Amino acid sequence: MTILESLKEKVLEKFPNQTLYPNKTKDLLSYCDKNVELMLEAYEQDLAEGSDRHTKMMISQHYYGNRRQTKNIDLEVELWLQTELVFMLSENKNKVEKAFIATLFDKWKDVFKGETHETSQSFLENLTMNRASFSFFDEDFKVDAVKTEKILAAANGITPSLGNNFHYRVDVLPQETKDAMAPFMHSFYPDATDETKKLFEENPHAHTKAEWTKLGVCHNHQFDAPLVLAYSIPVPDDGSYAHWTTEQFETSKDATFVALGLNMWNTICAAEEMGLNSCCLKAYNKKALTTFKTKTSAEMPEGWSWEPFIFLCIGKGLEAKGDHRKYKPRGIVNTLDFEVAA
Repeated sequence: MTILESLKEKVLEKFPNQTLYPNKTKDLLSYCDKNVELMLEAYEQDLAEGSDRHTKMMISQHYYGNRRQTKNIDLEVELWLQTELVFMLSENKNKVEKAFIATLFDKWKDVFKGETHETSQSFLENLTMNRASFSFFDEDFKVDAVKTEKILAAANGITPSLGNNFHYRVDVLPQETKDAMAPFMHSFYPDATDETKKLFEENPHAHTKAEWTKLGVCHNHQFDAPLVLAYSIPVPDDGSYAHWTTEQFETSKDATFVALGLNMWNTICAAEEMGLNSCCLKAYNKKALTTFKTKTSAEMPEGWSWEPFIFLCIGKGLEAKGDHRKYKPRGIVNTLDFEVAA
């Protein structure tokens, strides 16, 4: 019998036919089905590596923003489930392995008590594990001028190793520009018909946003965030997205994208440290970029102009993206074997 099966048997013994909220039997069994195998894998991977990163990732999955996400199970019952799980996992381990698993479980117990999860990790580590991208923002919430200034200060020239040779720009989108772009900040659900797509392209104002949604139009509500930063790069006026040459720009397009990503992460850190939330928005209809023109006093090679490449939406998040908590216990570190070519 597997550990999962054994734990579910214990649930049925302790909570037979429990139908009252919280701690319904079906909810406890569902908790086991969703979490136990991942938790076991995290423990085993940390045991093999002598690390605690997988356990921390599992903790962050359940305690996003330092708030417990399991609302239909009492804290004491969840702790009981975890205790039983660790007991069964440790049963066939040696003393050293049991002691190591106990230290990993202590991290869970600290979180249950609300003692050390926030203070035992650096801000950056906490942010990396707990940050979520949000699909919806509070439209009544405003990012004040002081916070905006701090966010823009974080975005101003954070371009390691490139000196002044960076070729992207960060701008606050004016409200009138956002309003003009809004009808085209969308994609389509799989059930959207060709007729719907054509009608929407021809006249996005033919229906209300709610009516379009029923017809299969997927609006990017992230764009409703109170502060939207446009990250722009140079593009050829002829519509081709060719790579740059050193005659056009000192720094390559690839290096610029790396710099842009570092800049965006630094800006996200600044926003999150002030208690704000964010998301990156790249999926939108190309027509959105035809609703405005960019002008600049900076010199540009002939035939090139600035165009938004990606948007960073900042505000008070209401609903996180549904897939961002999926835990991937197999990491990206040291997974390739490098051999010198003959």
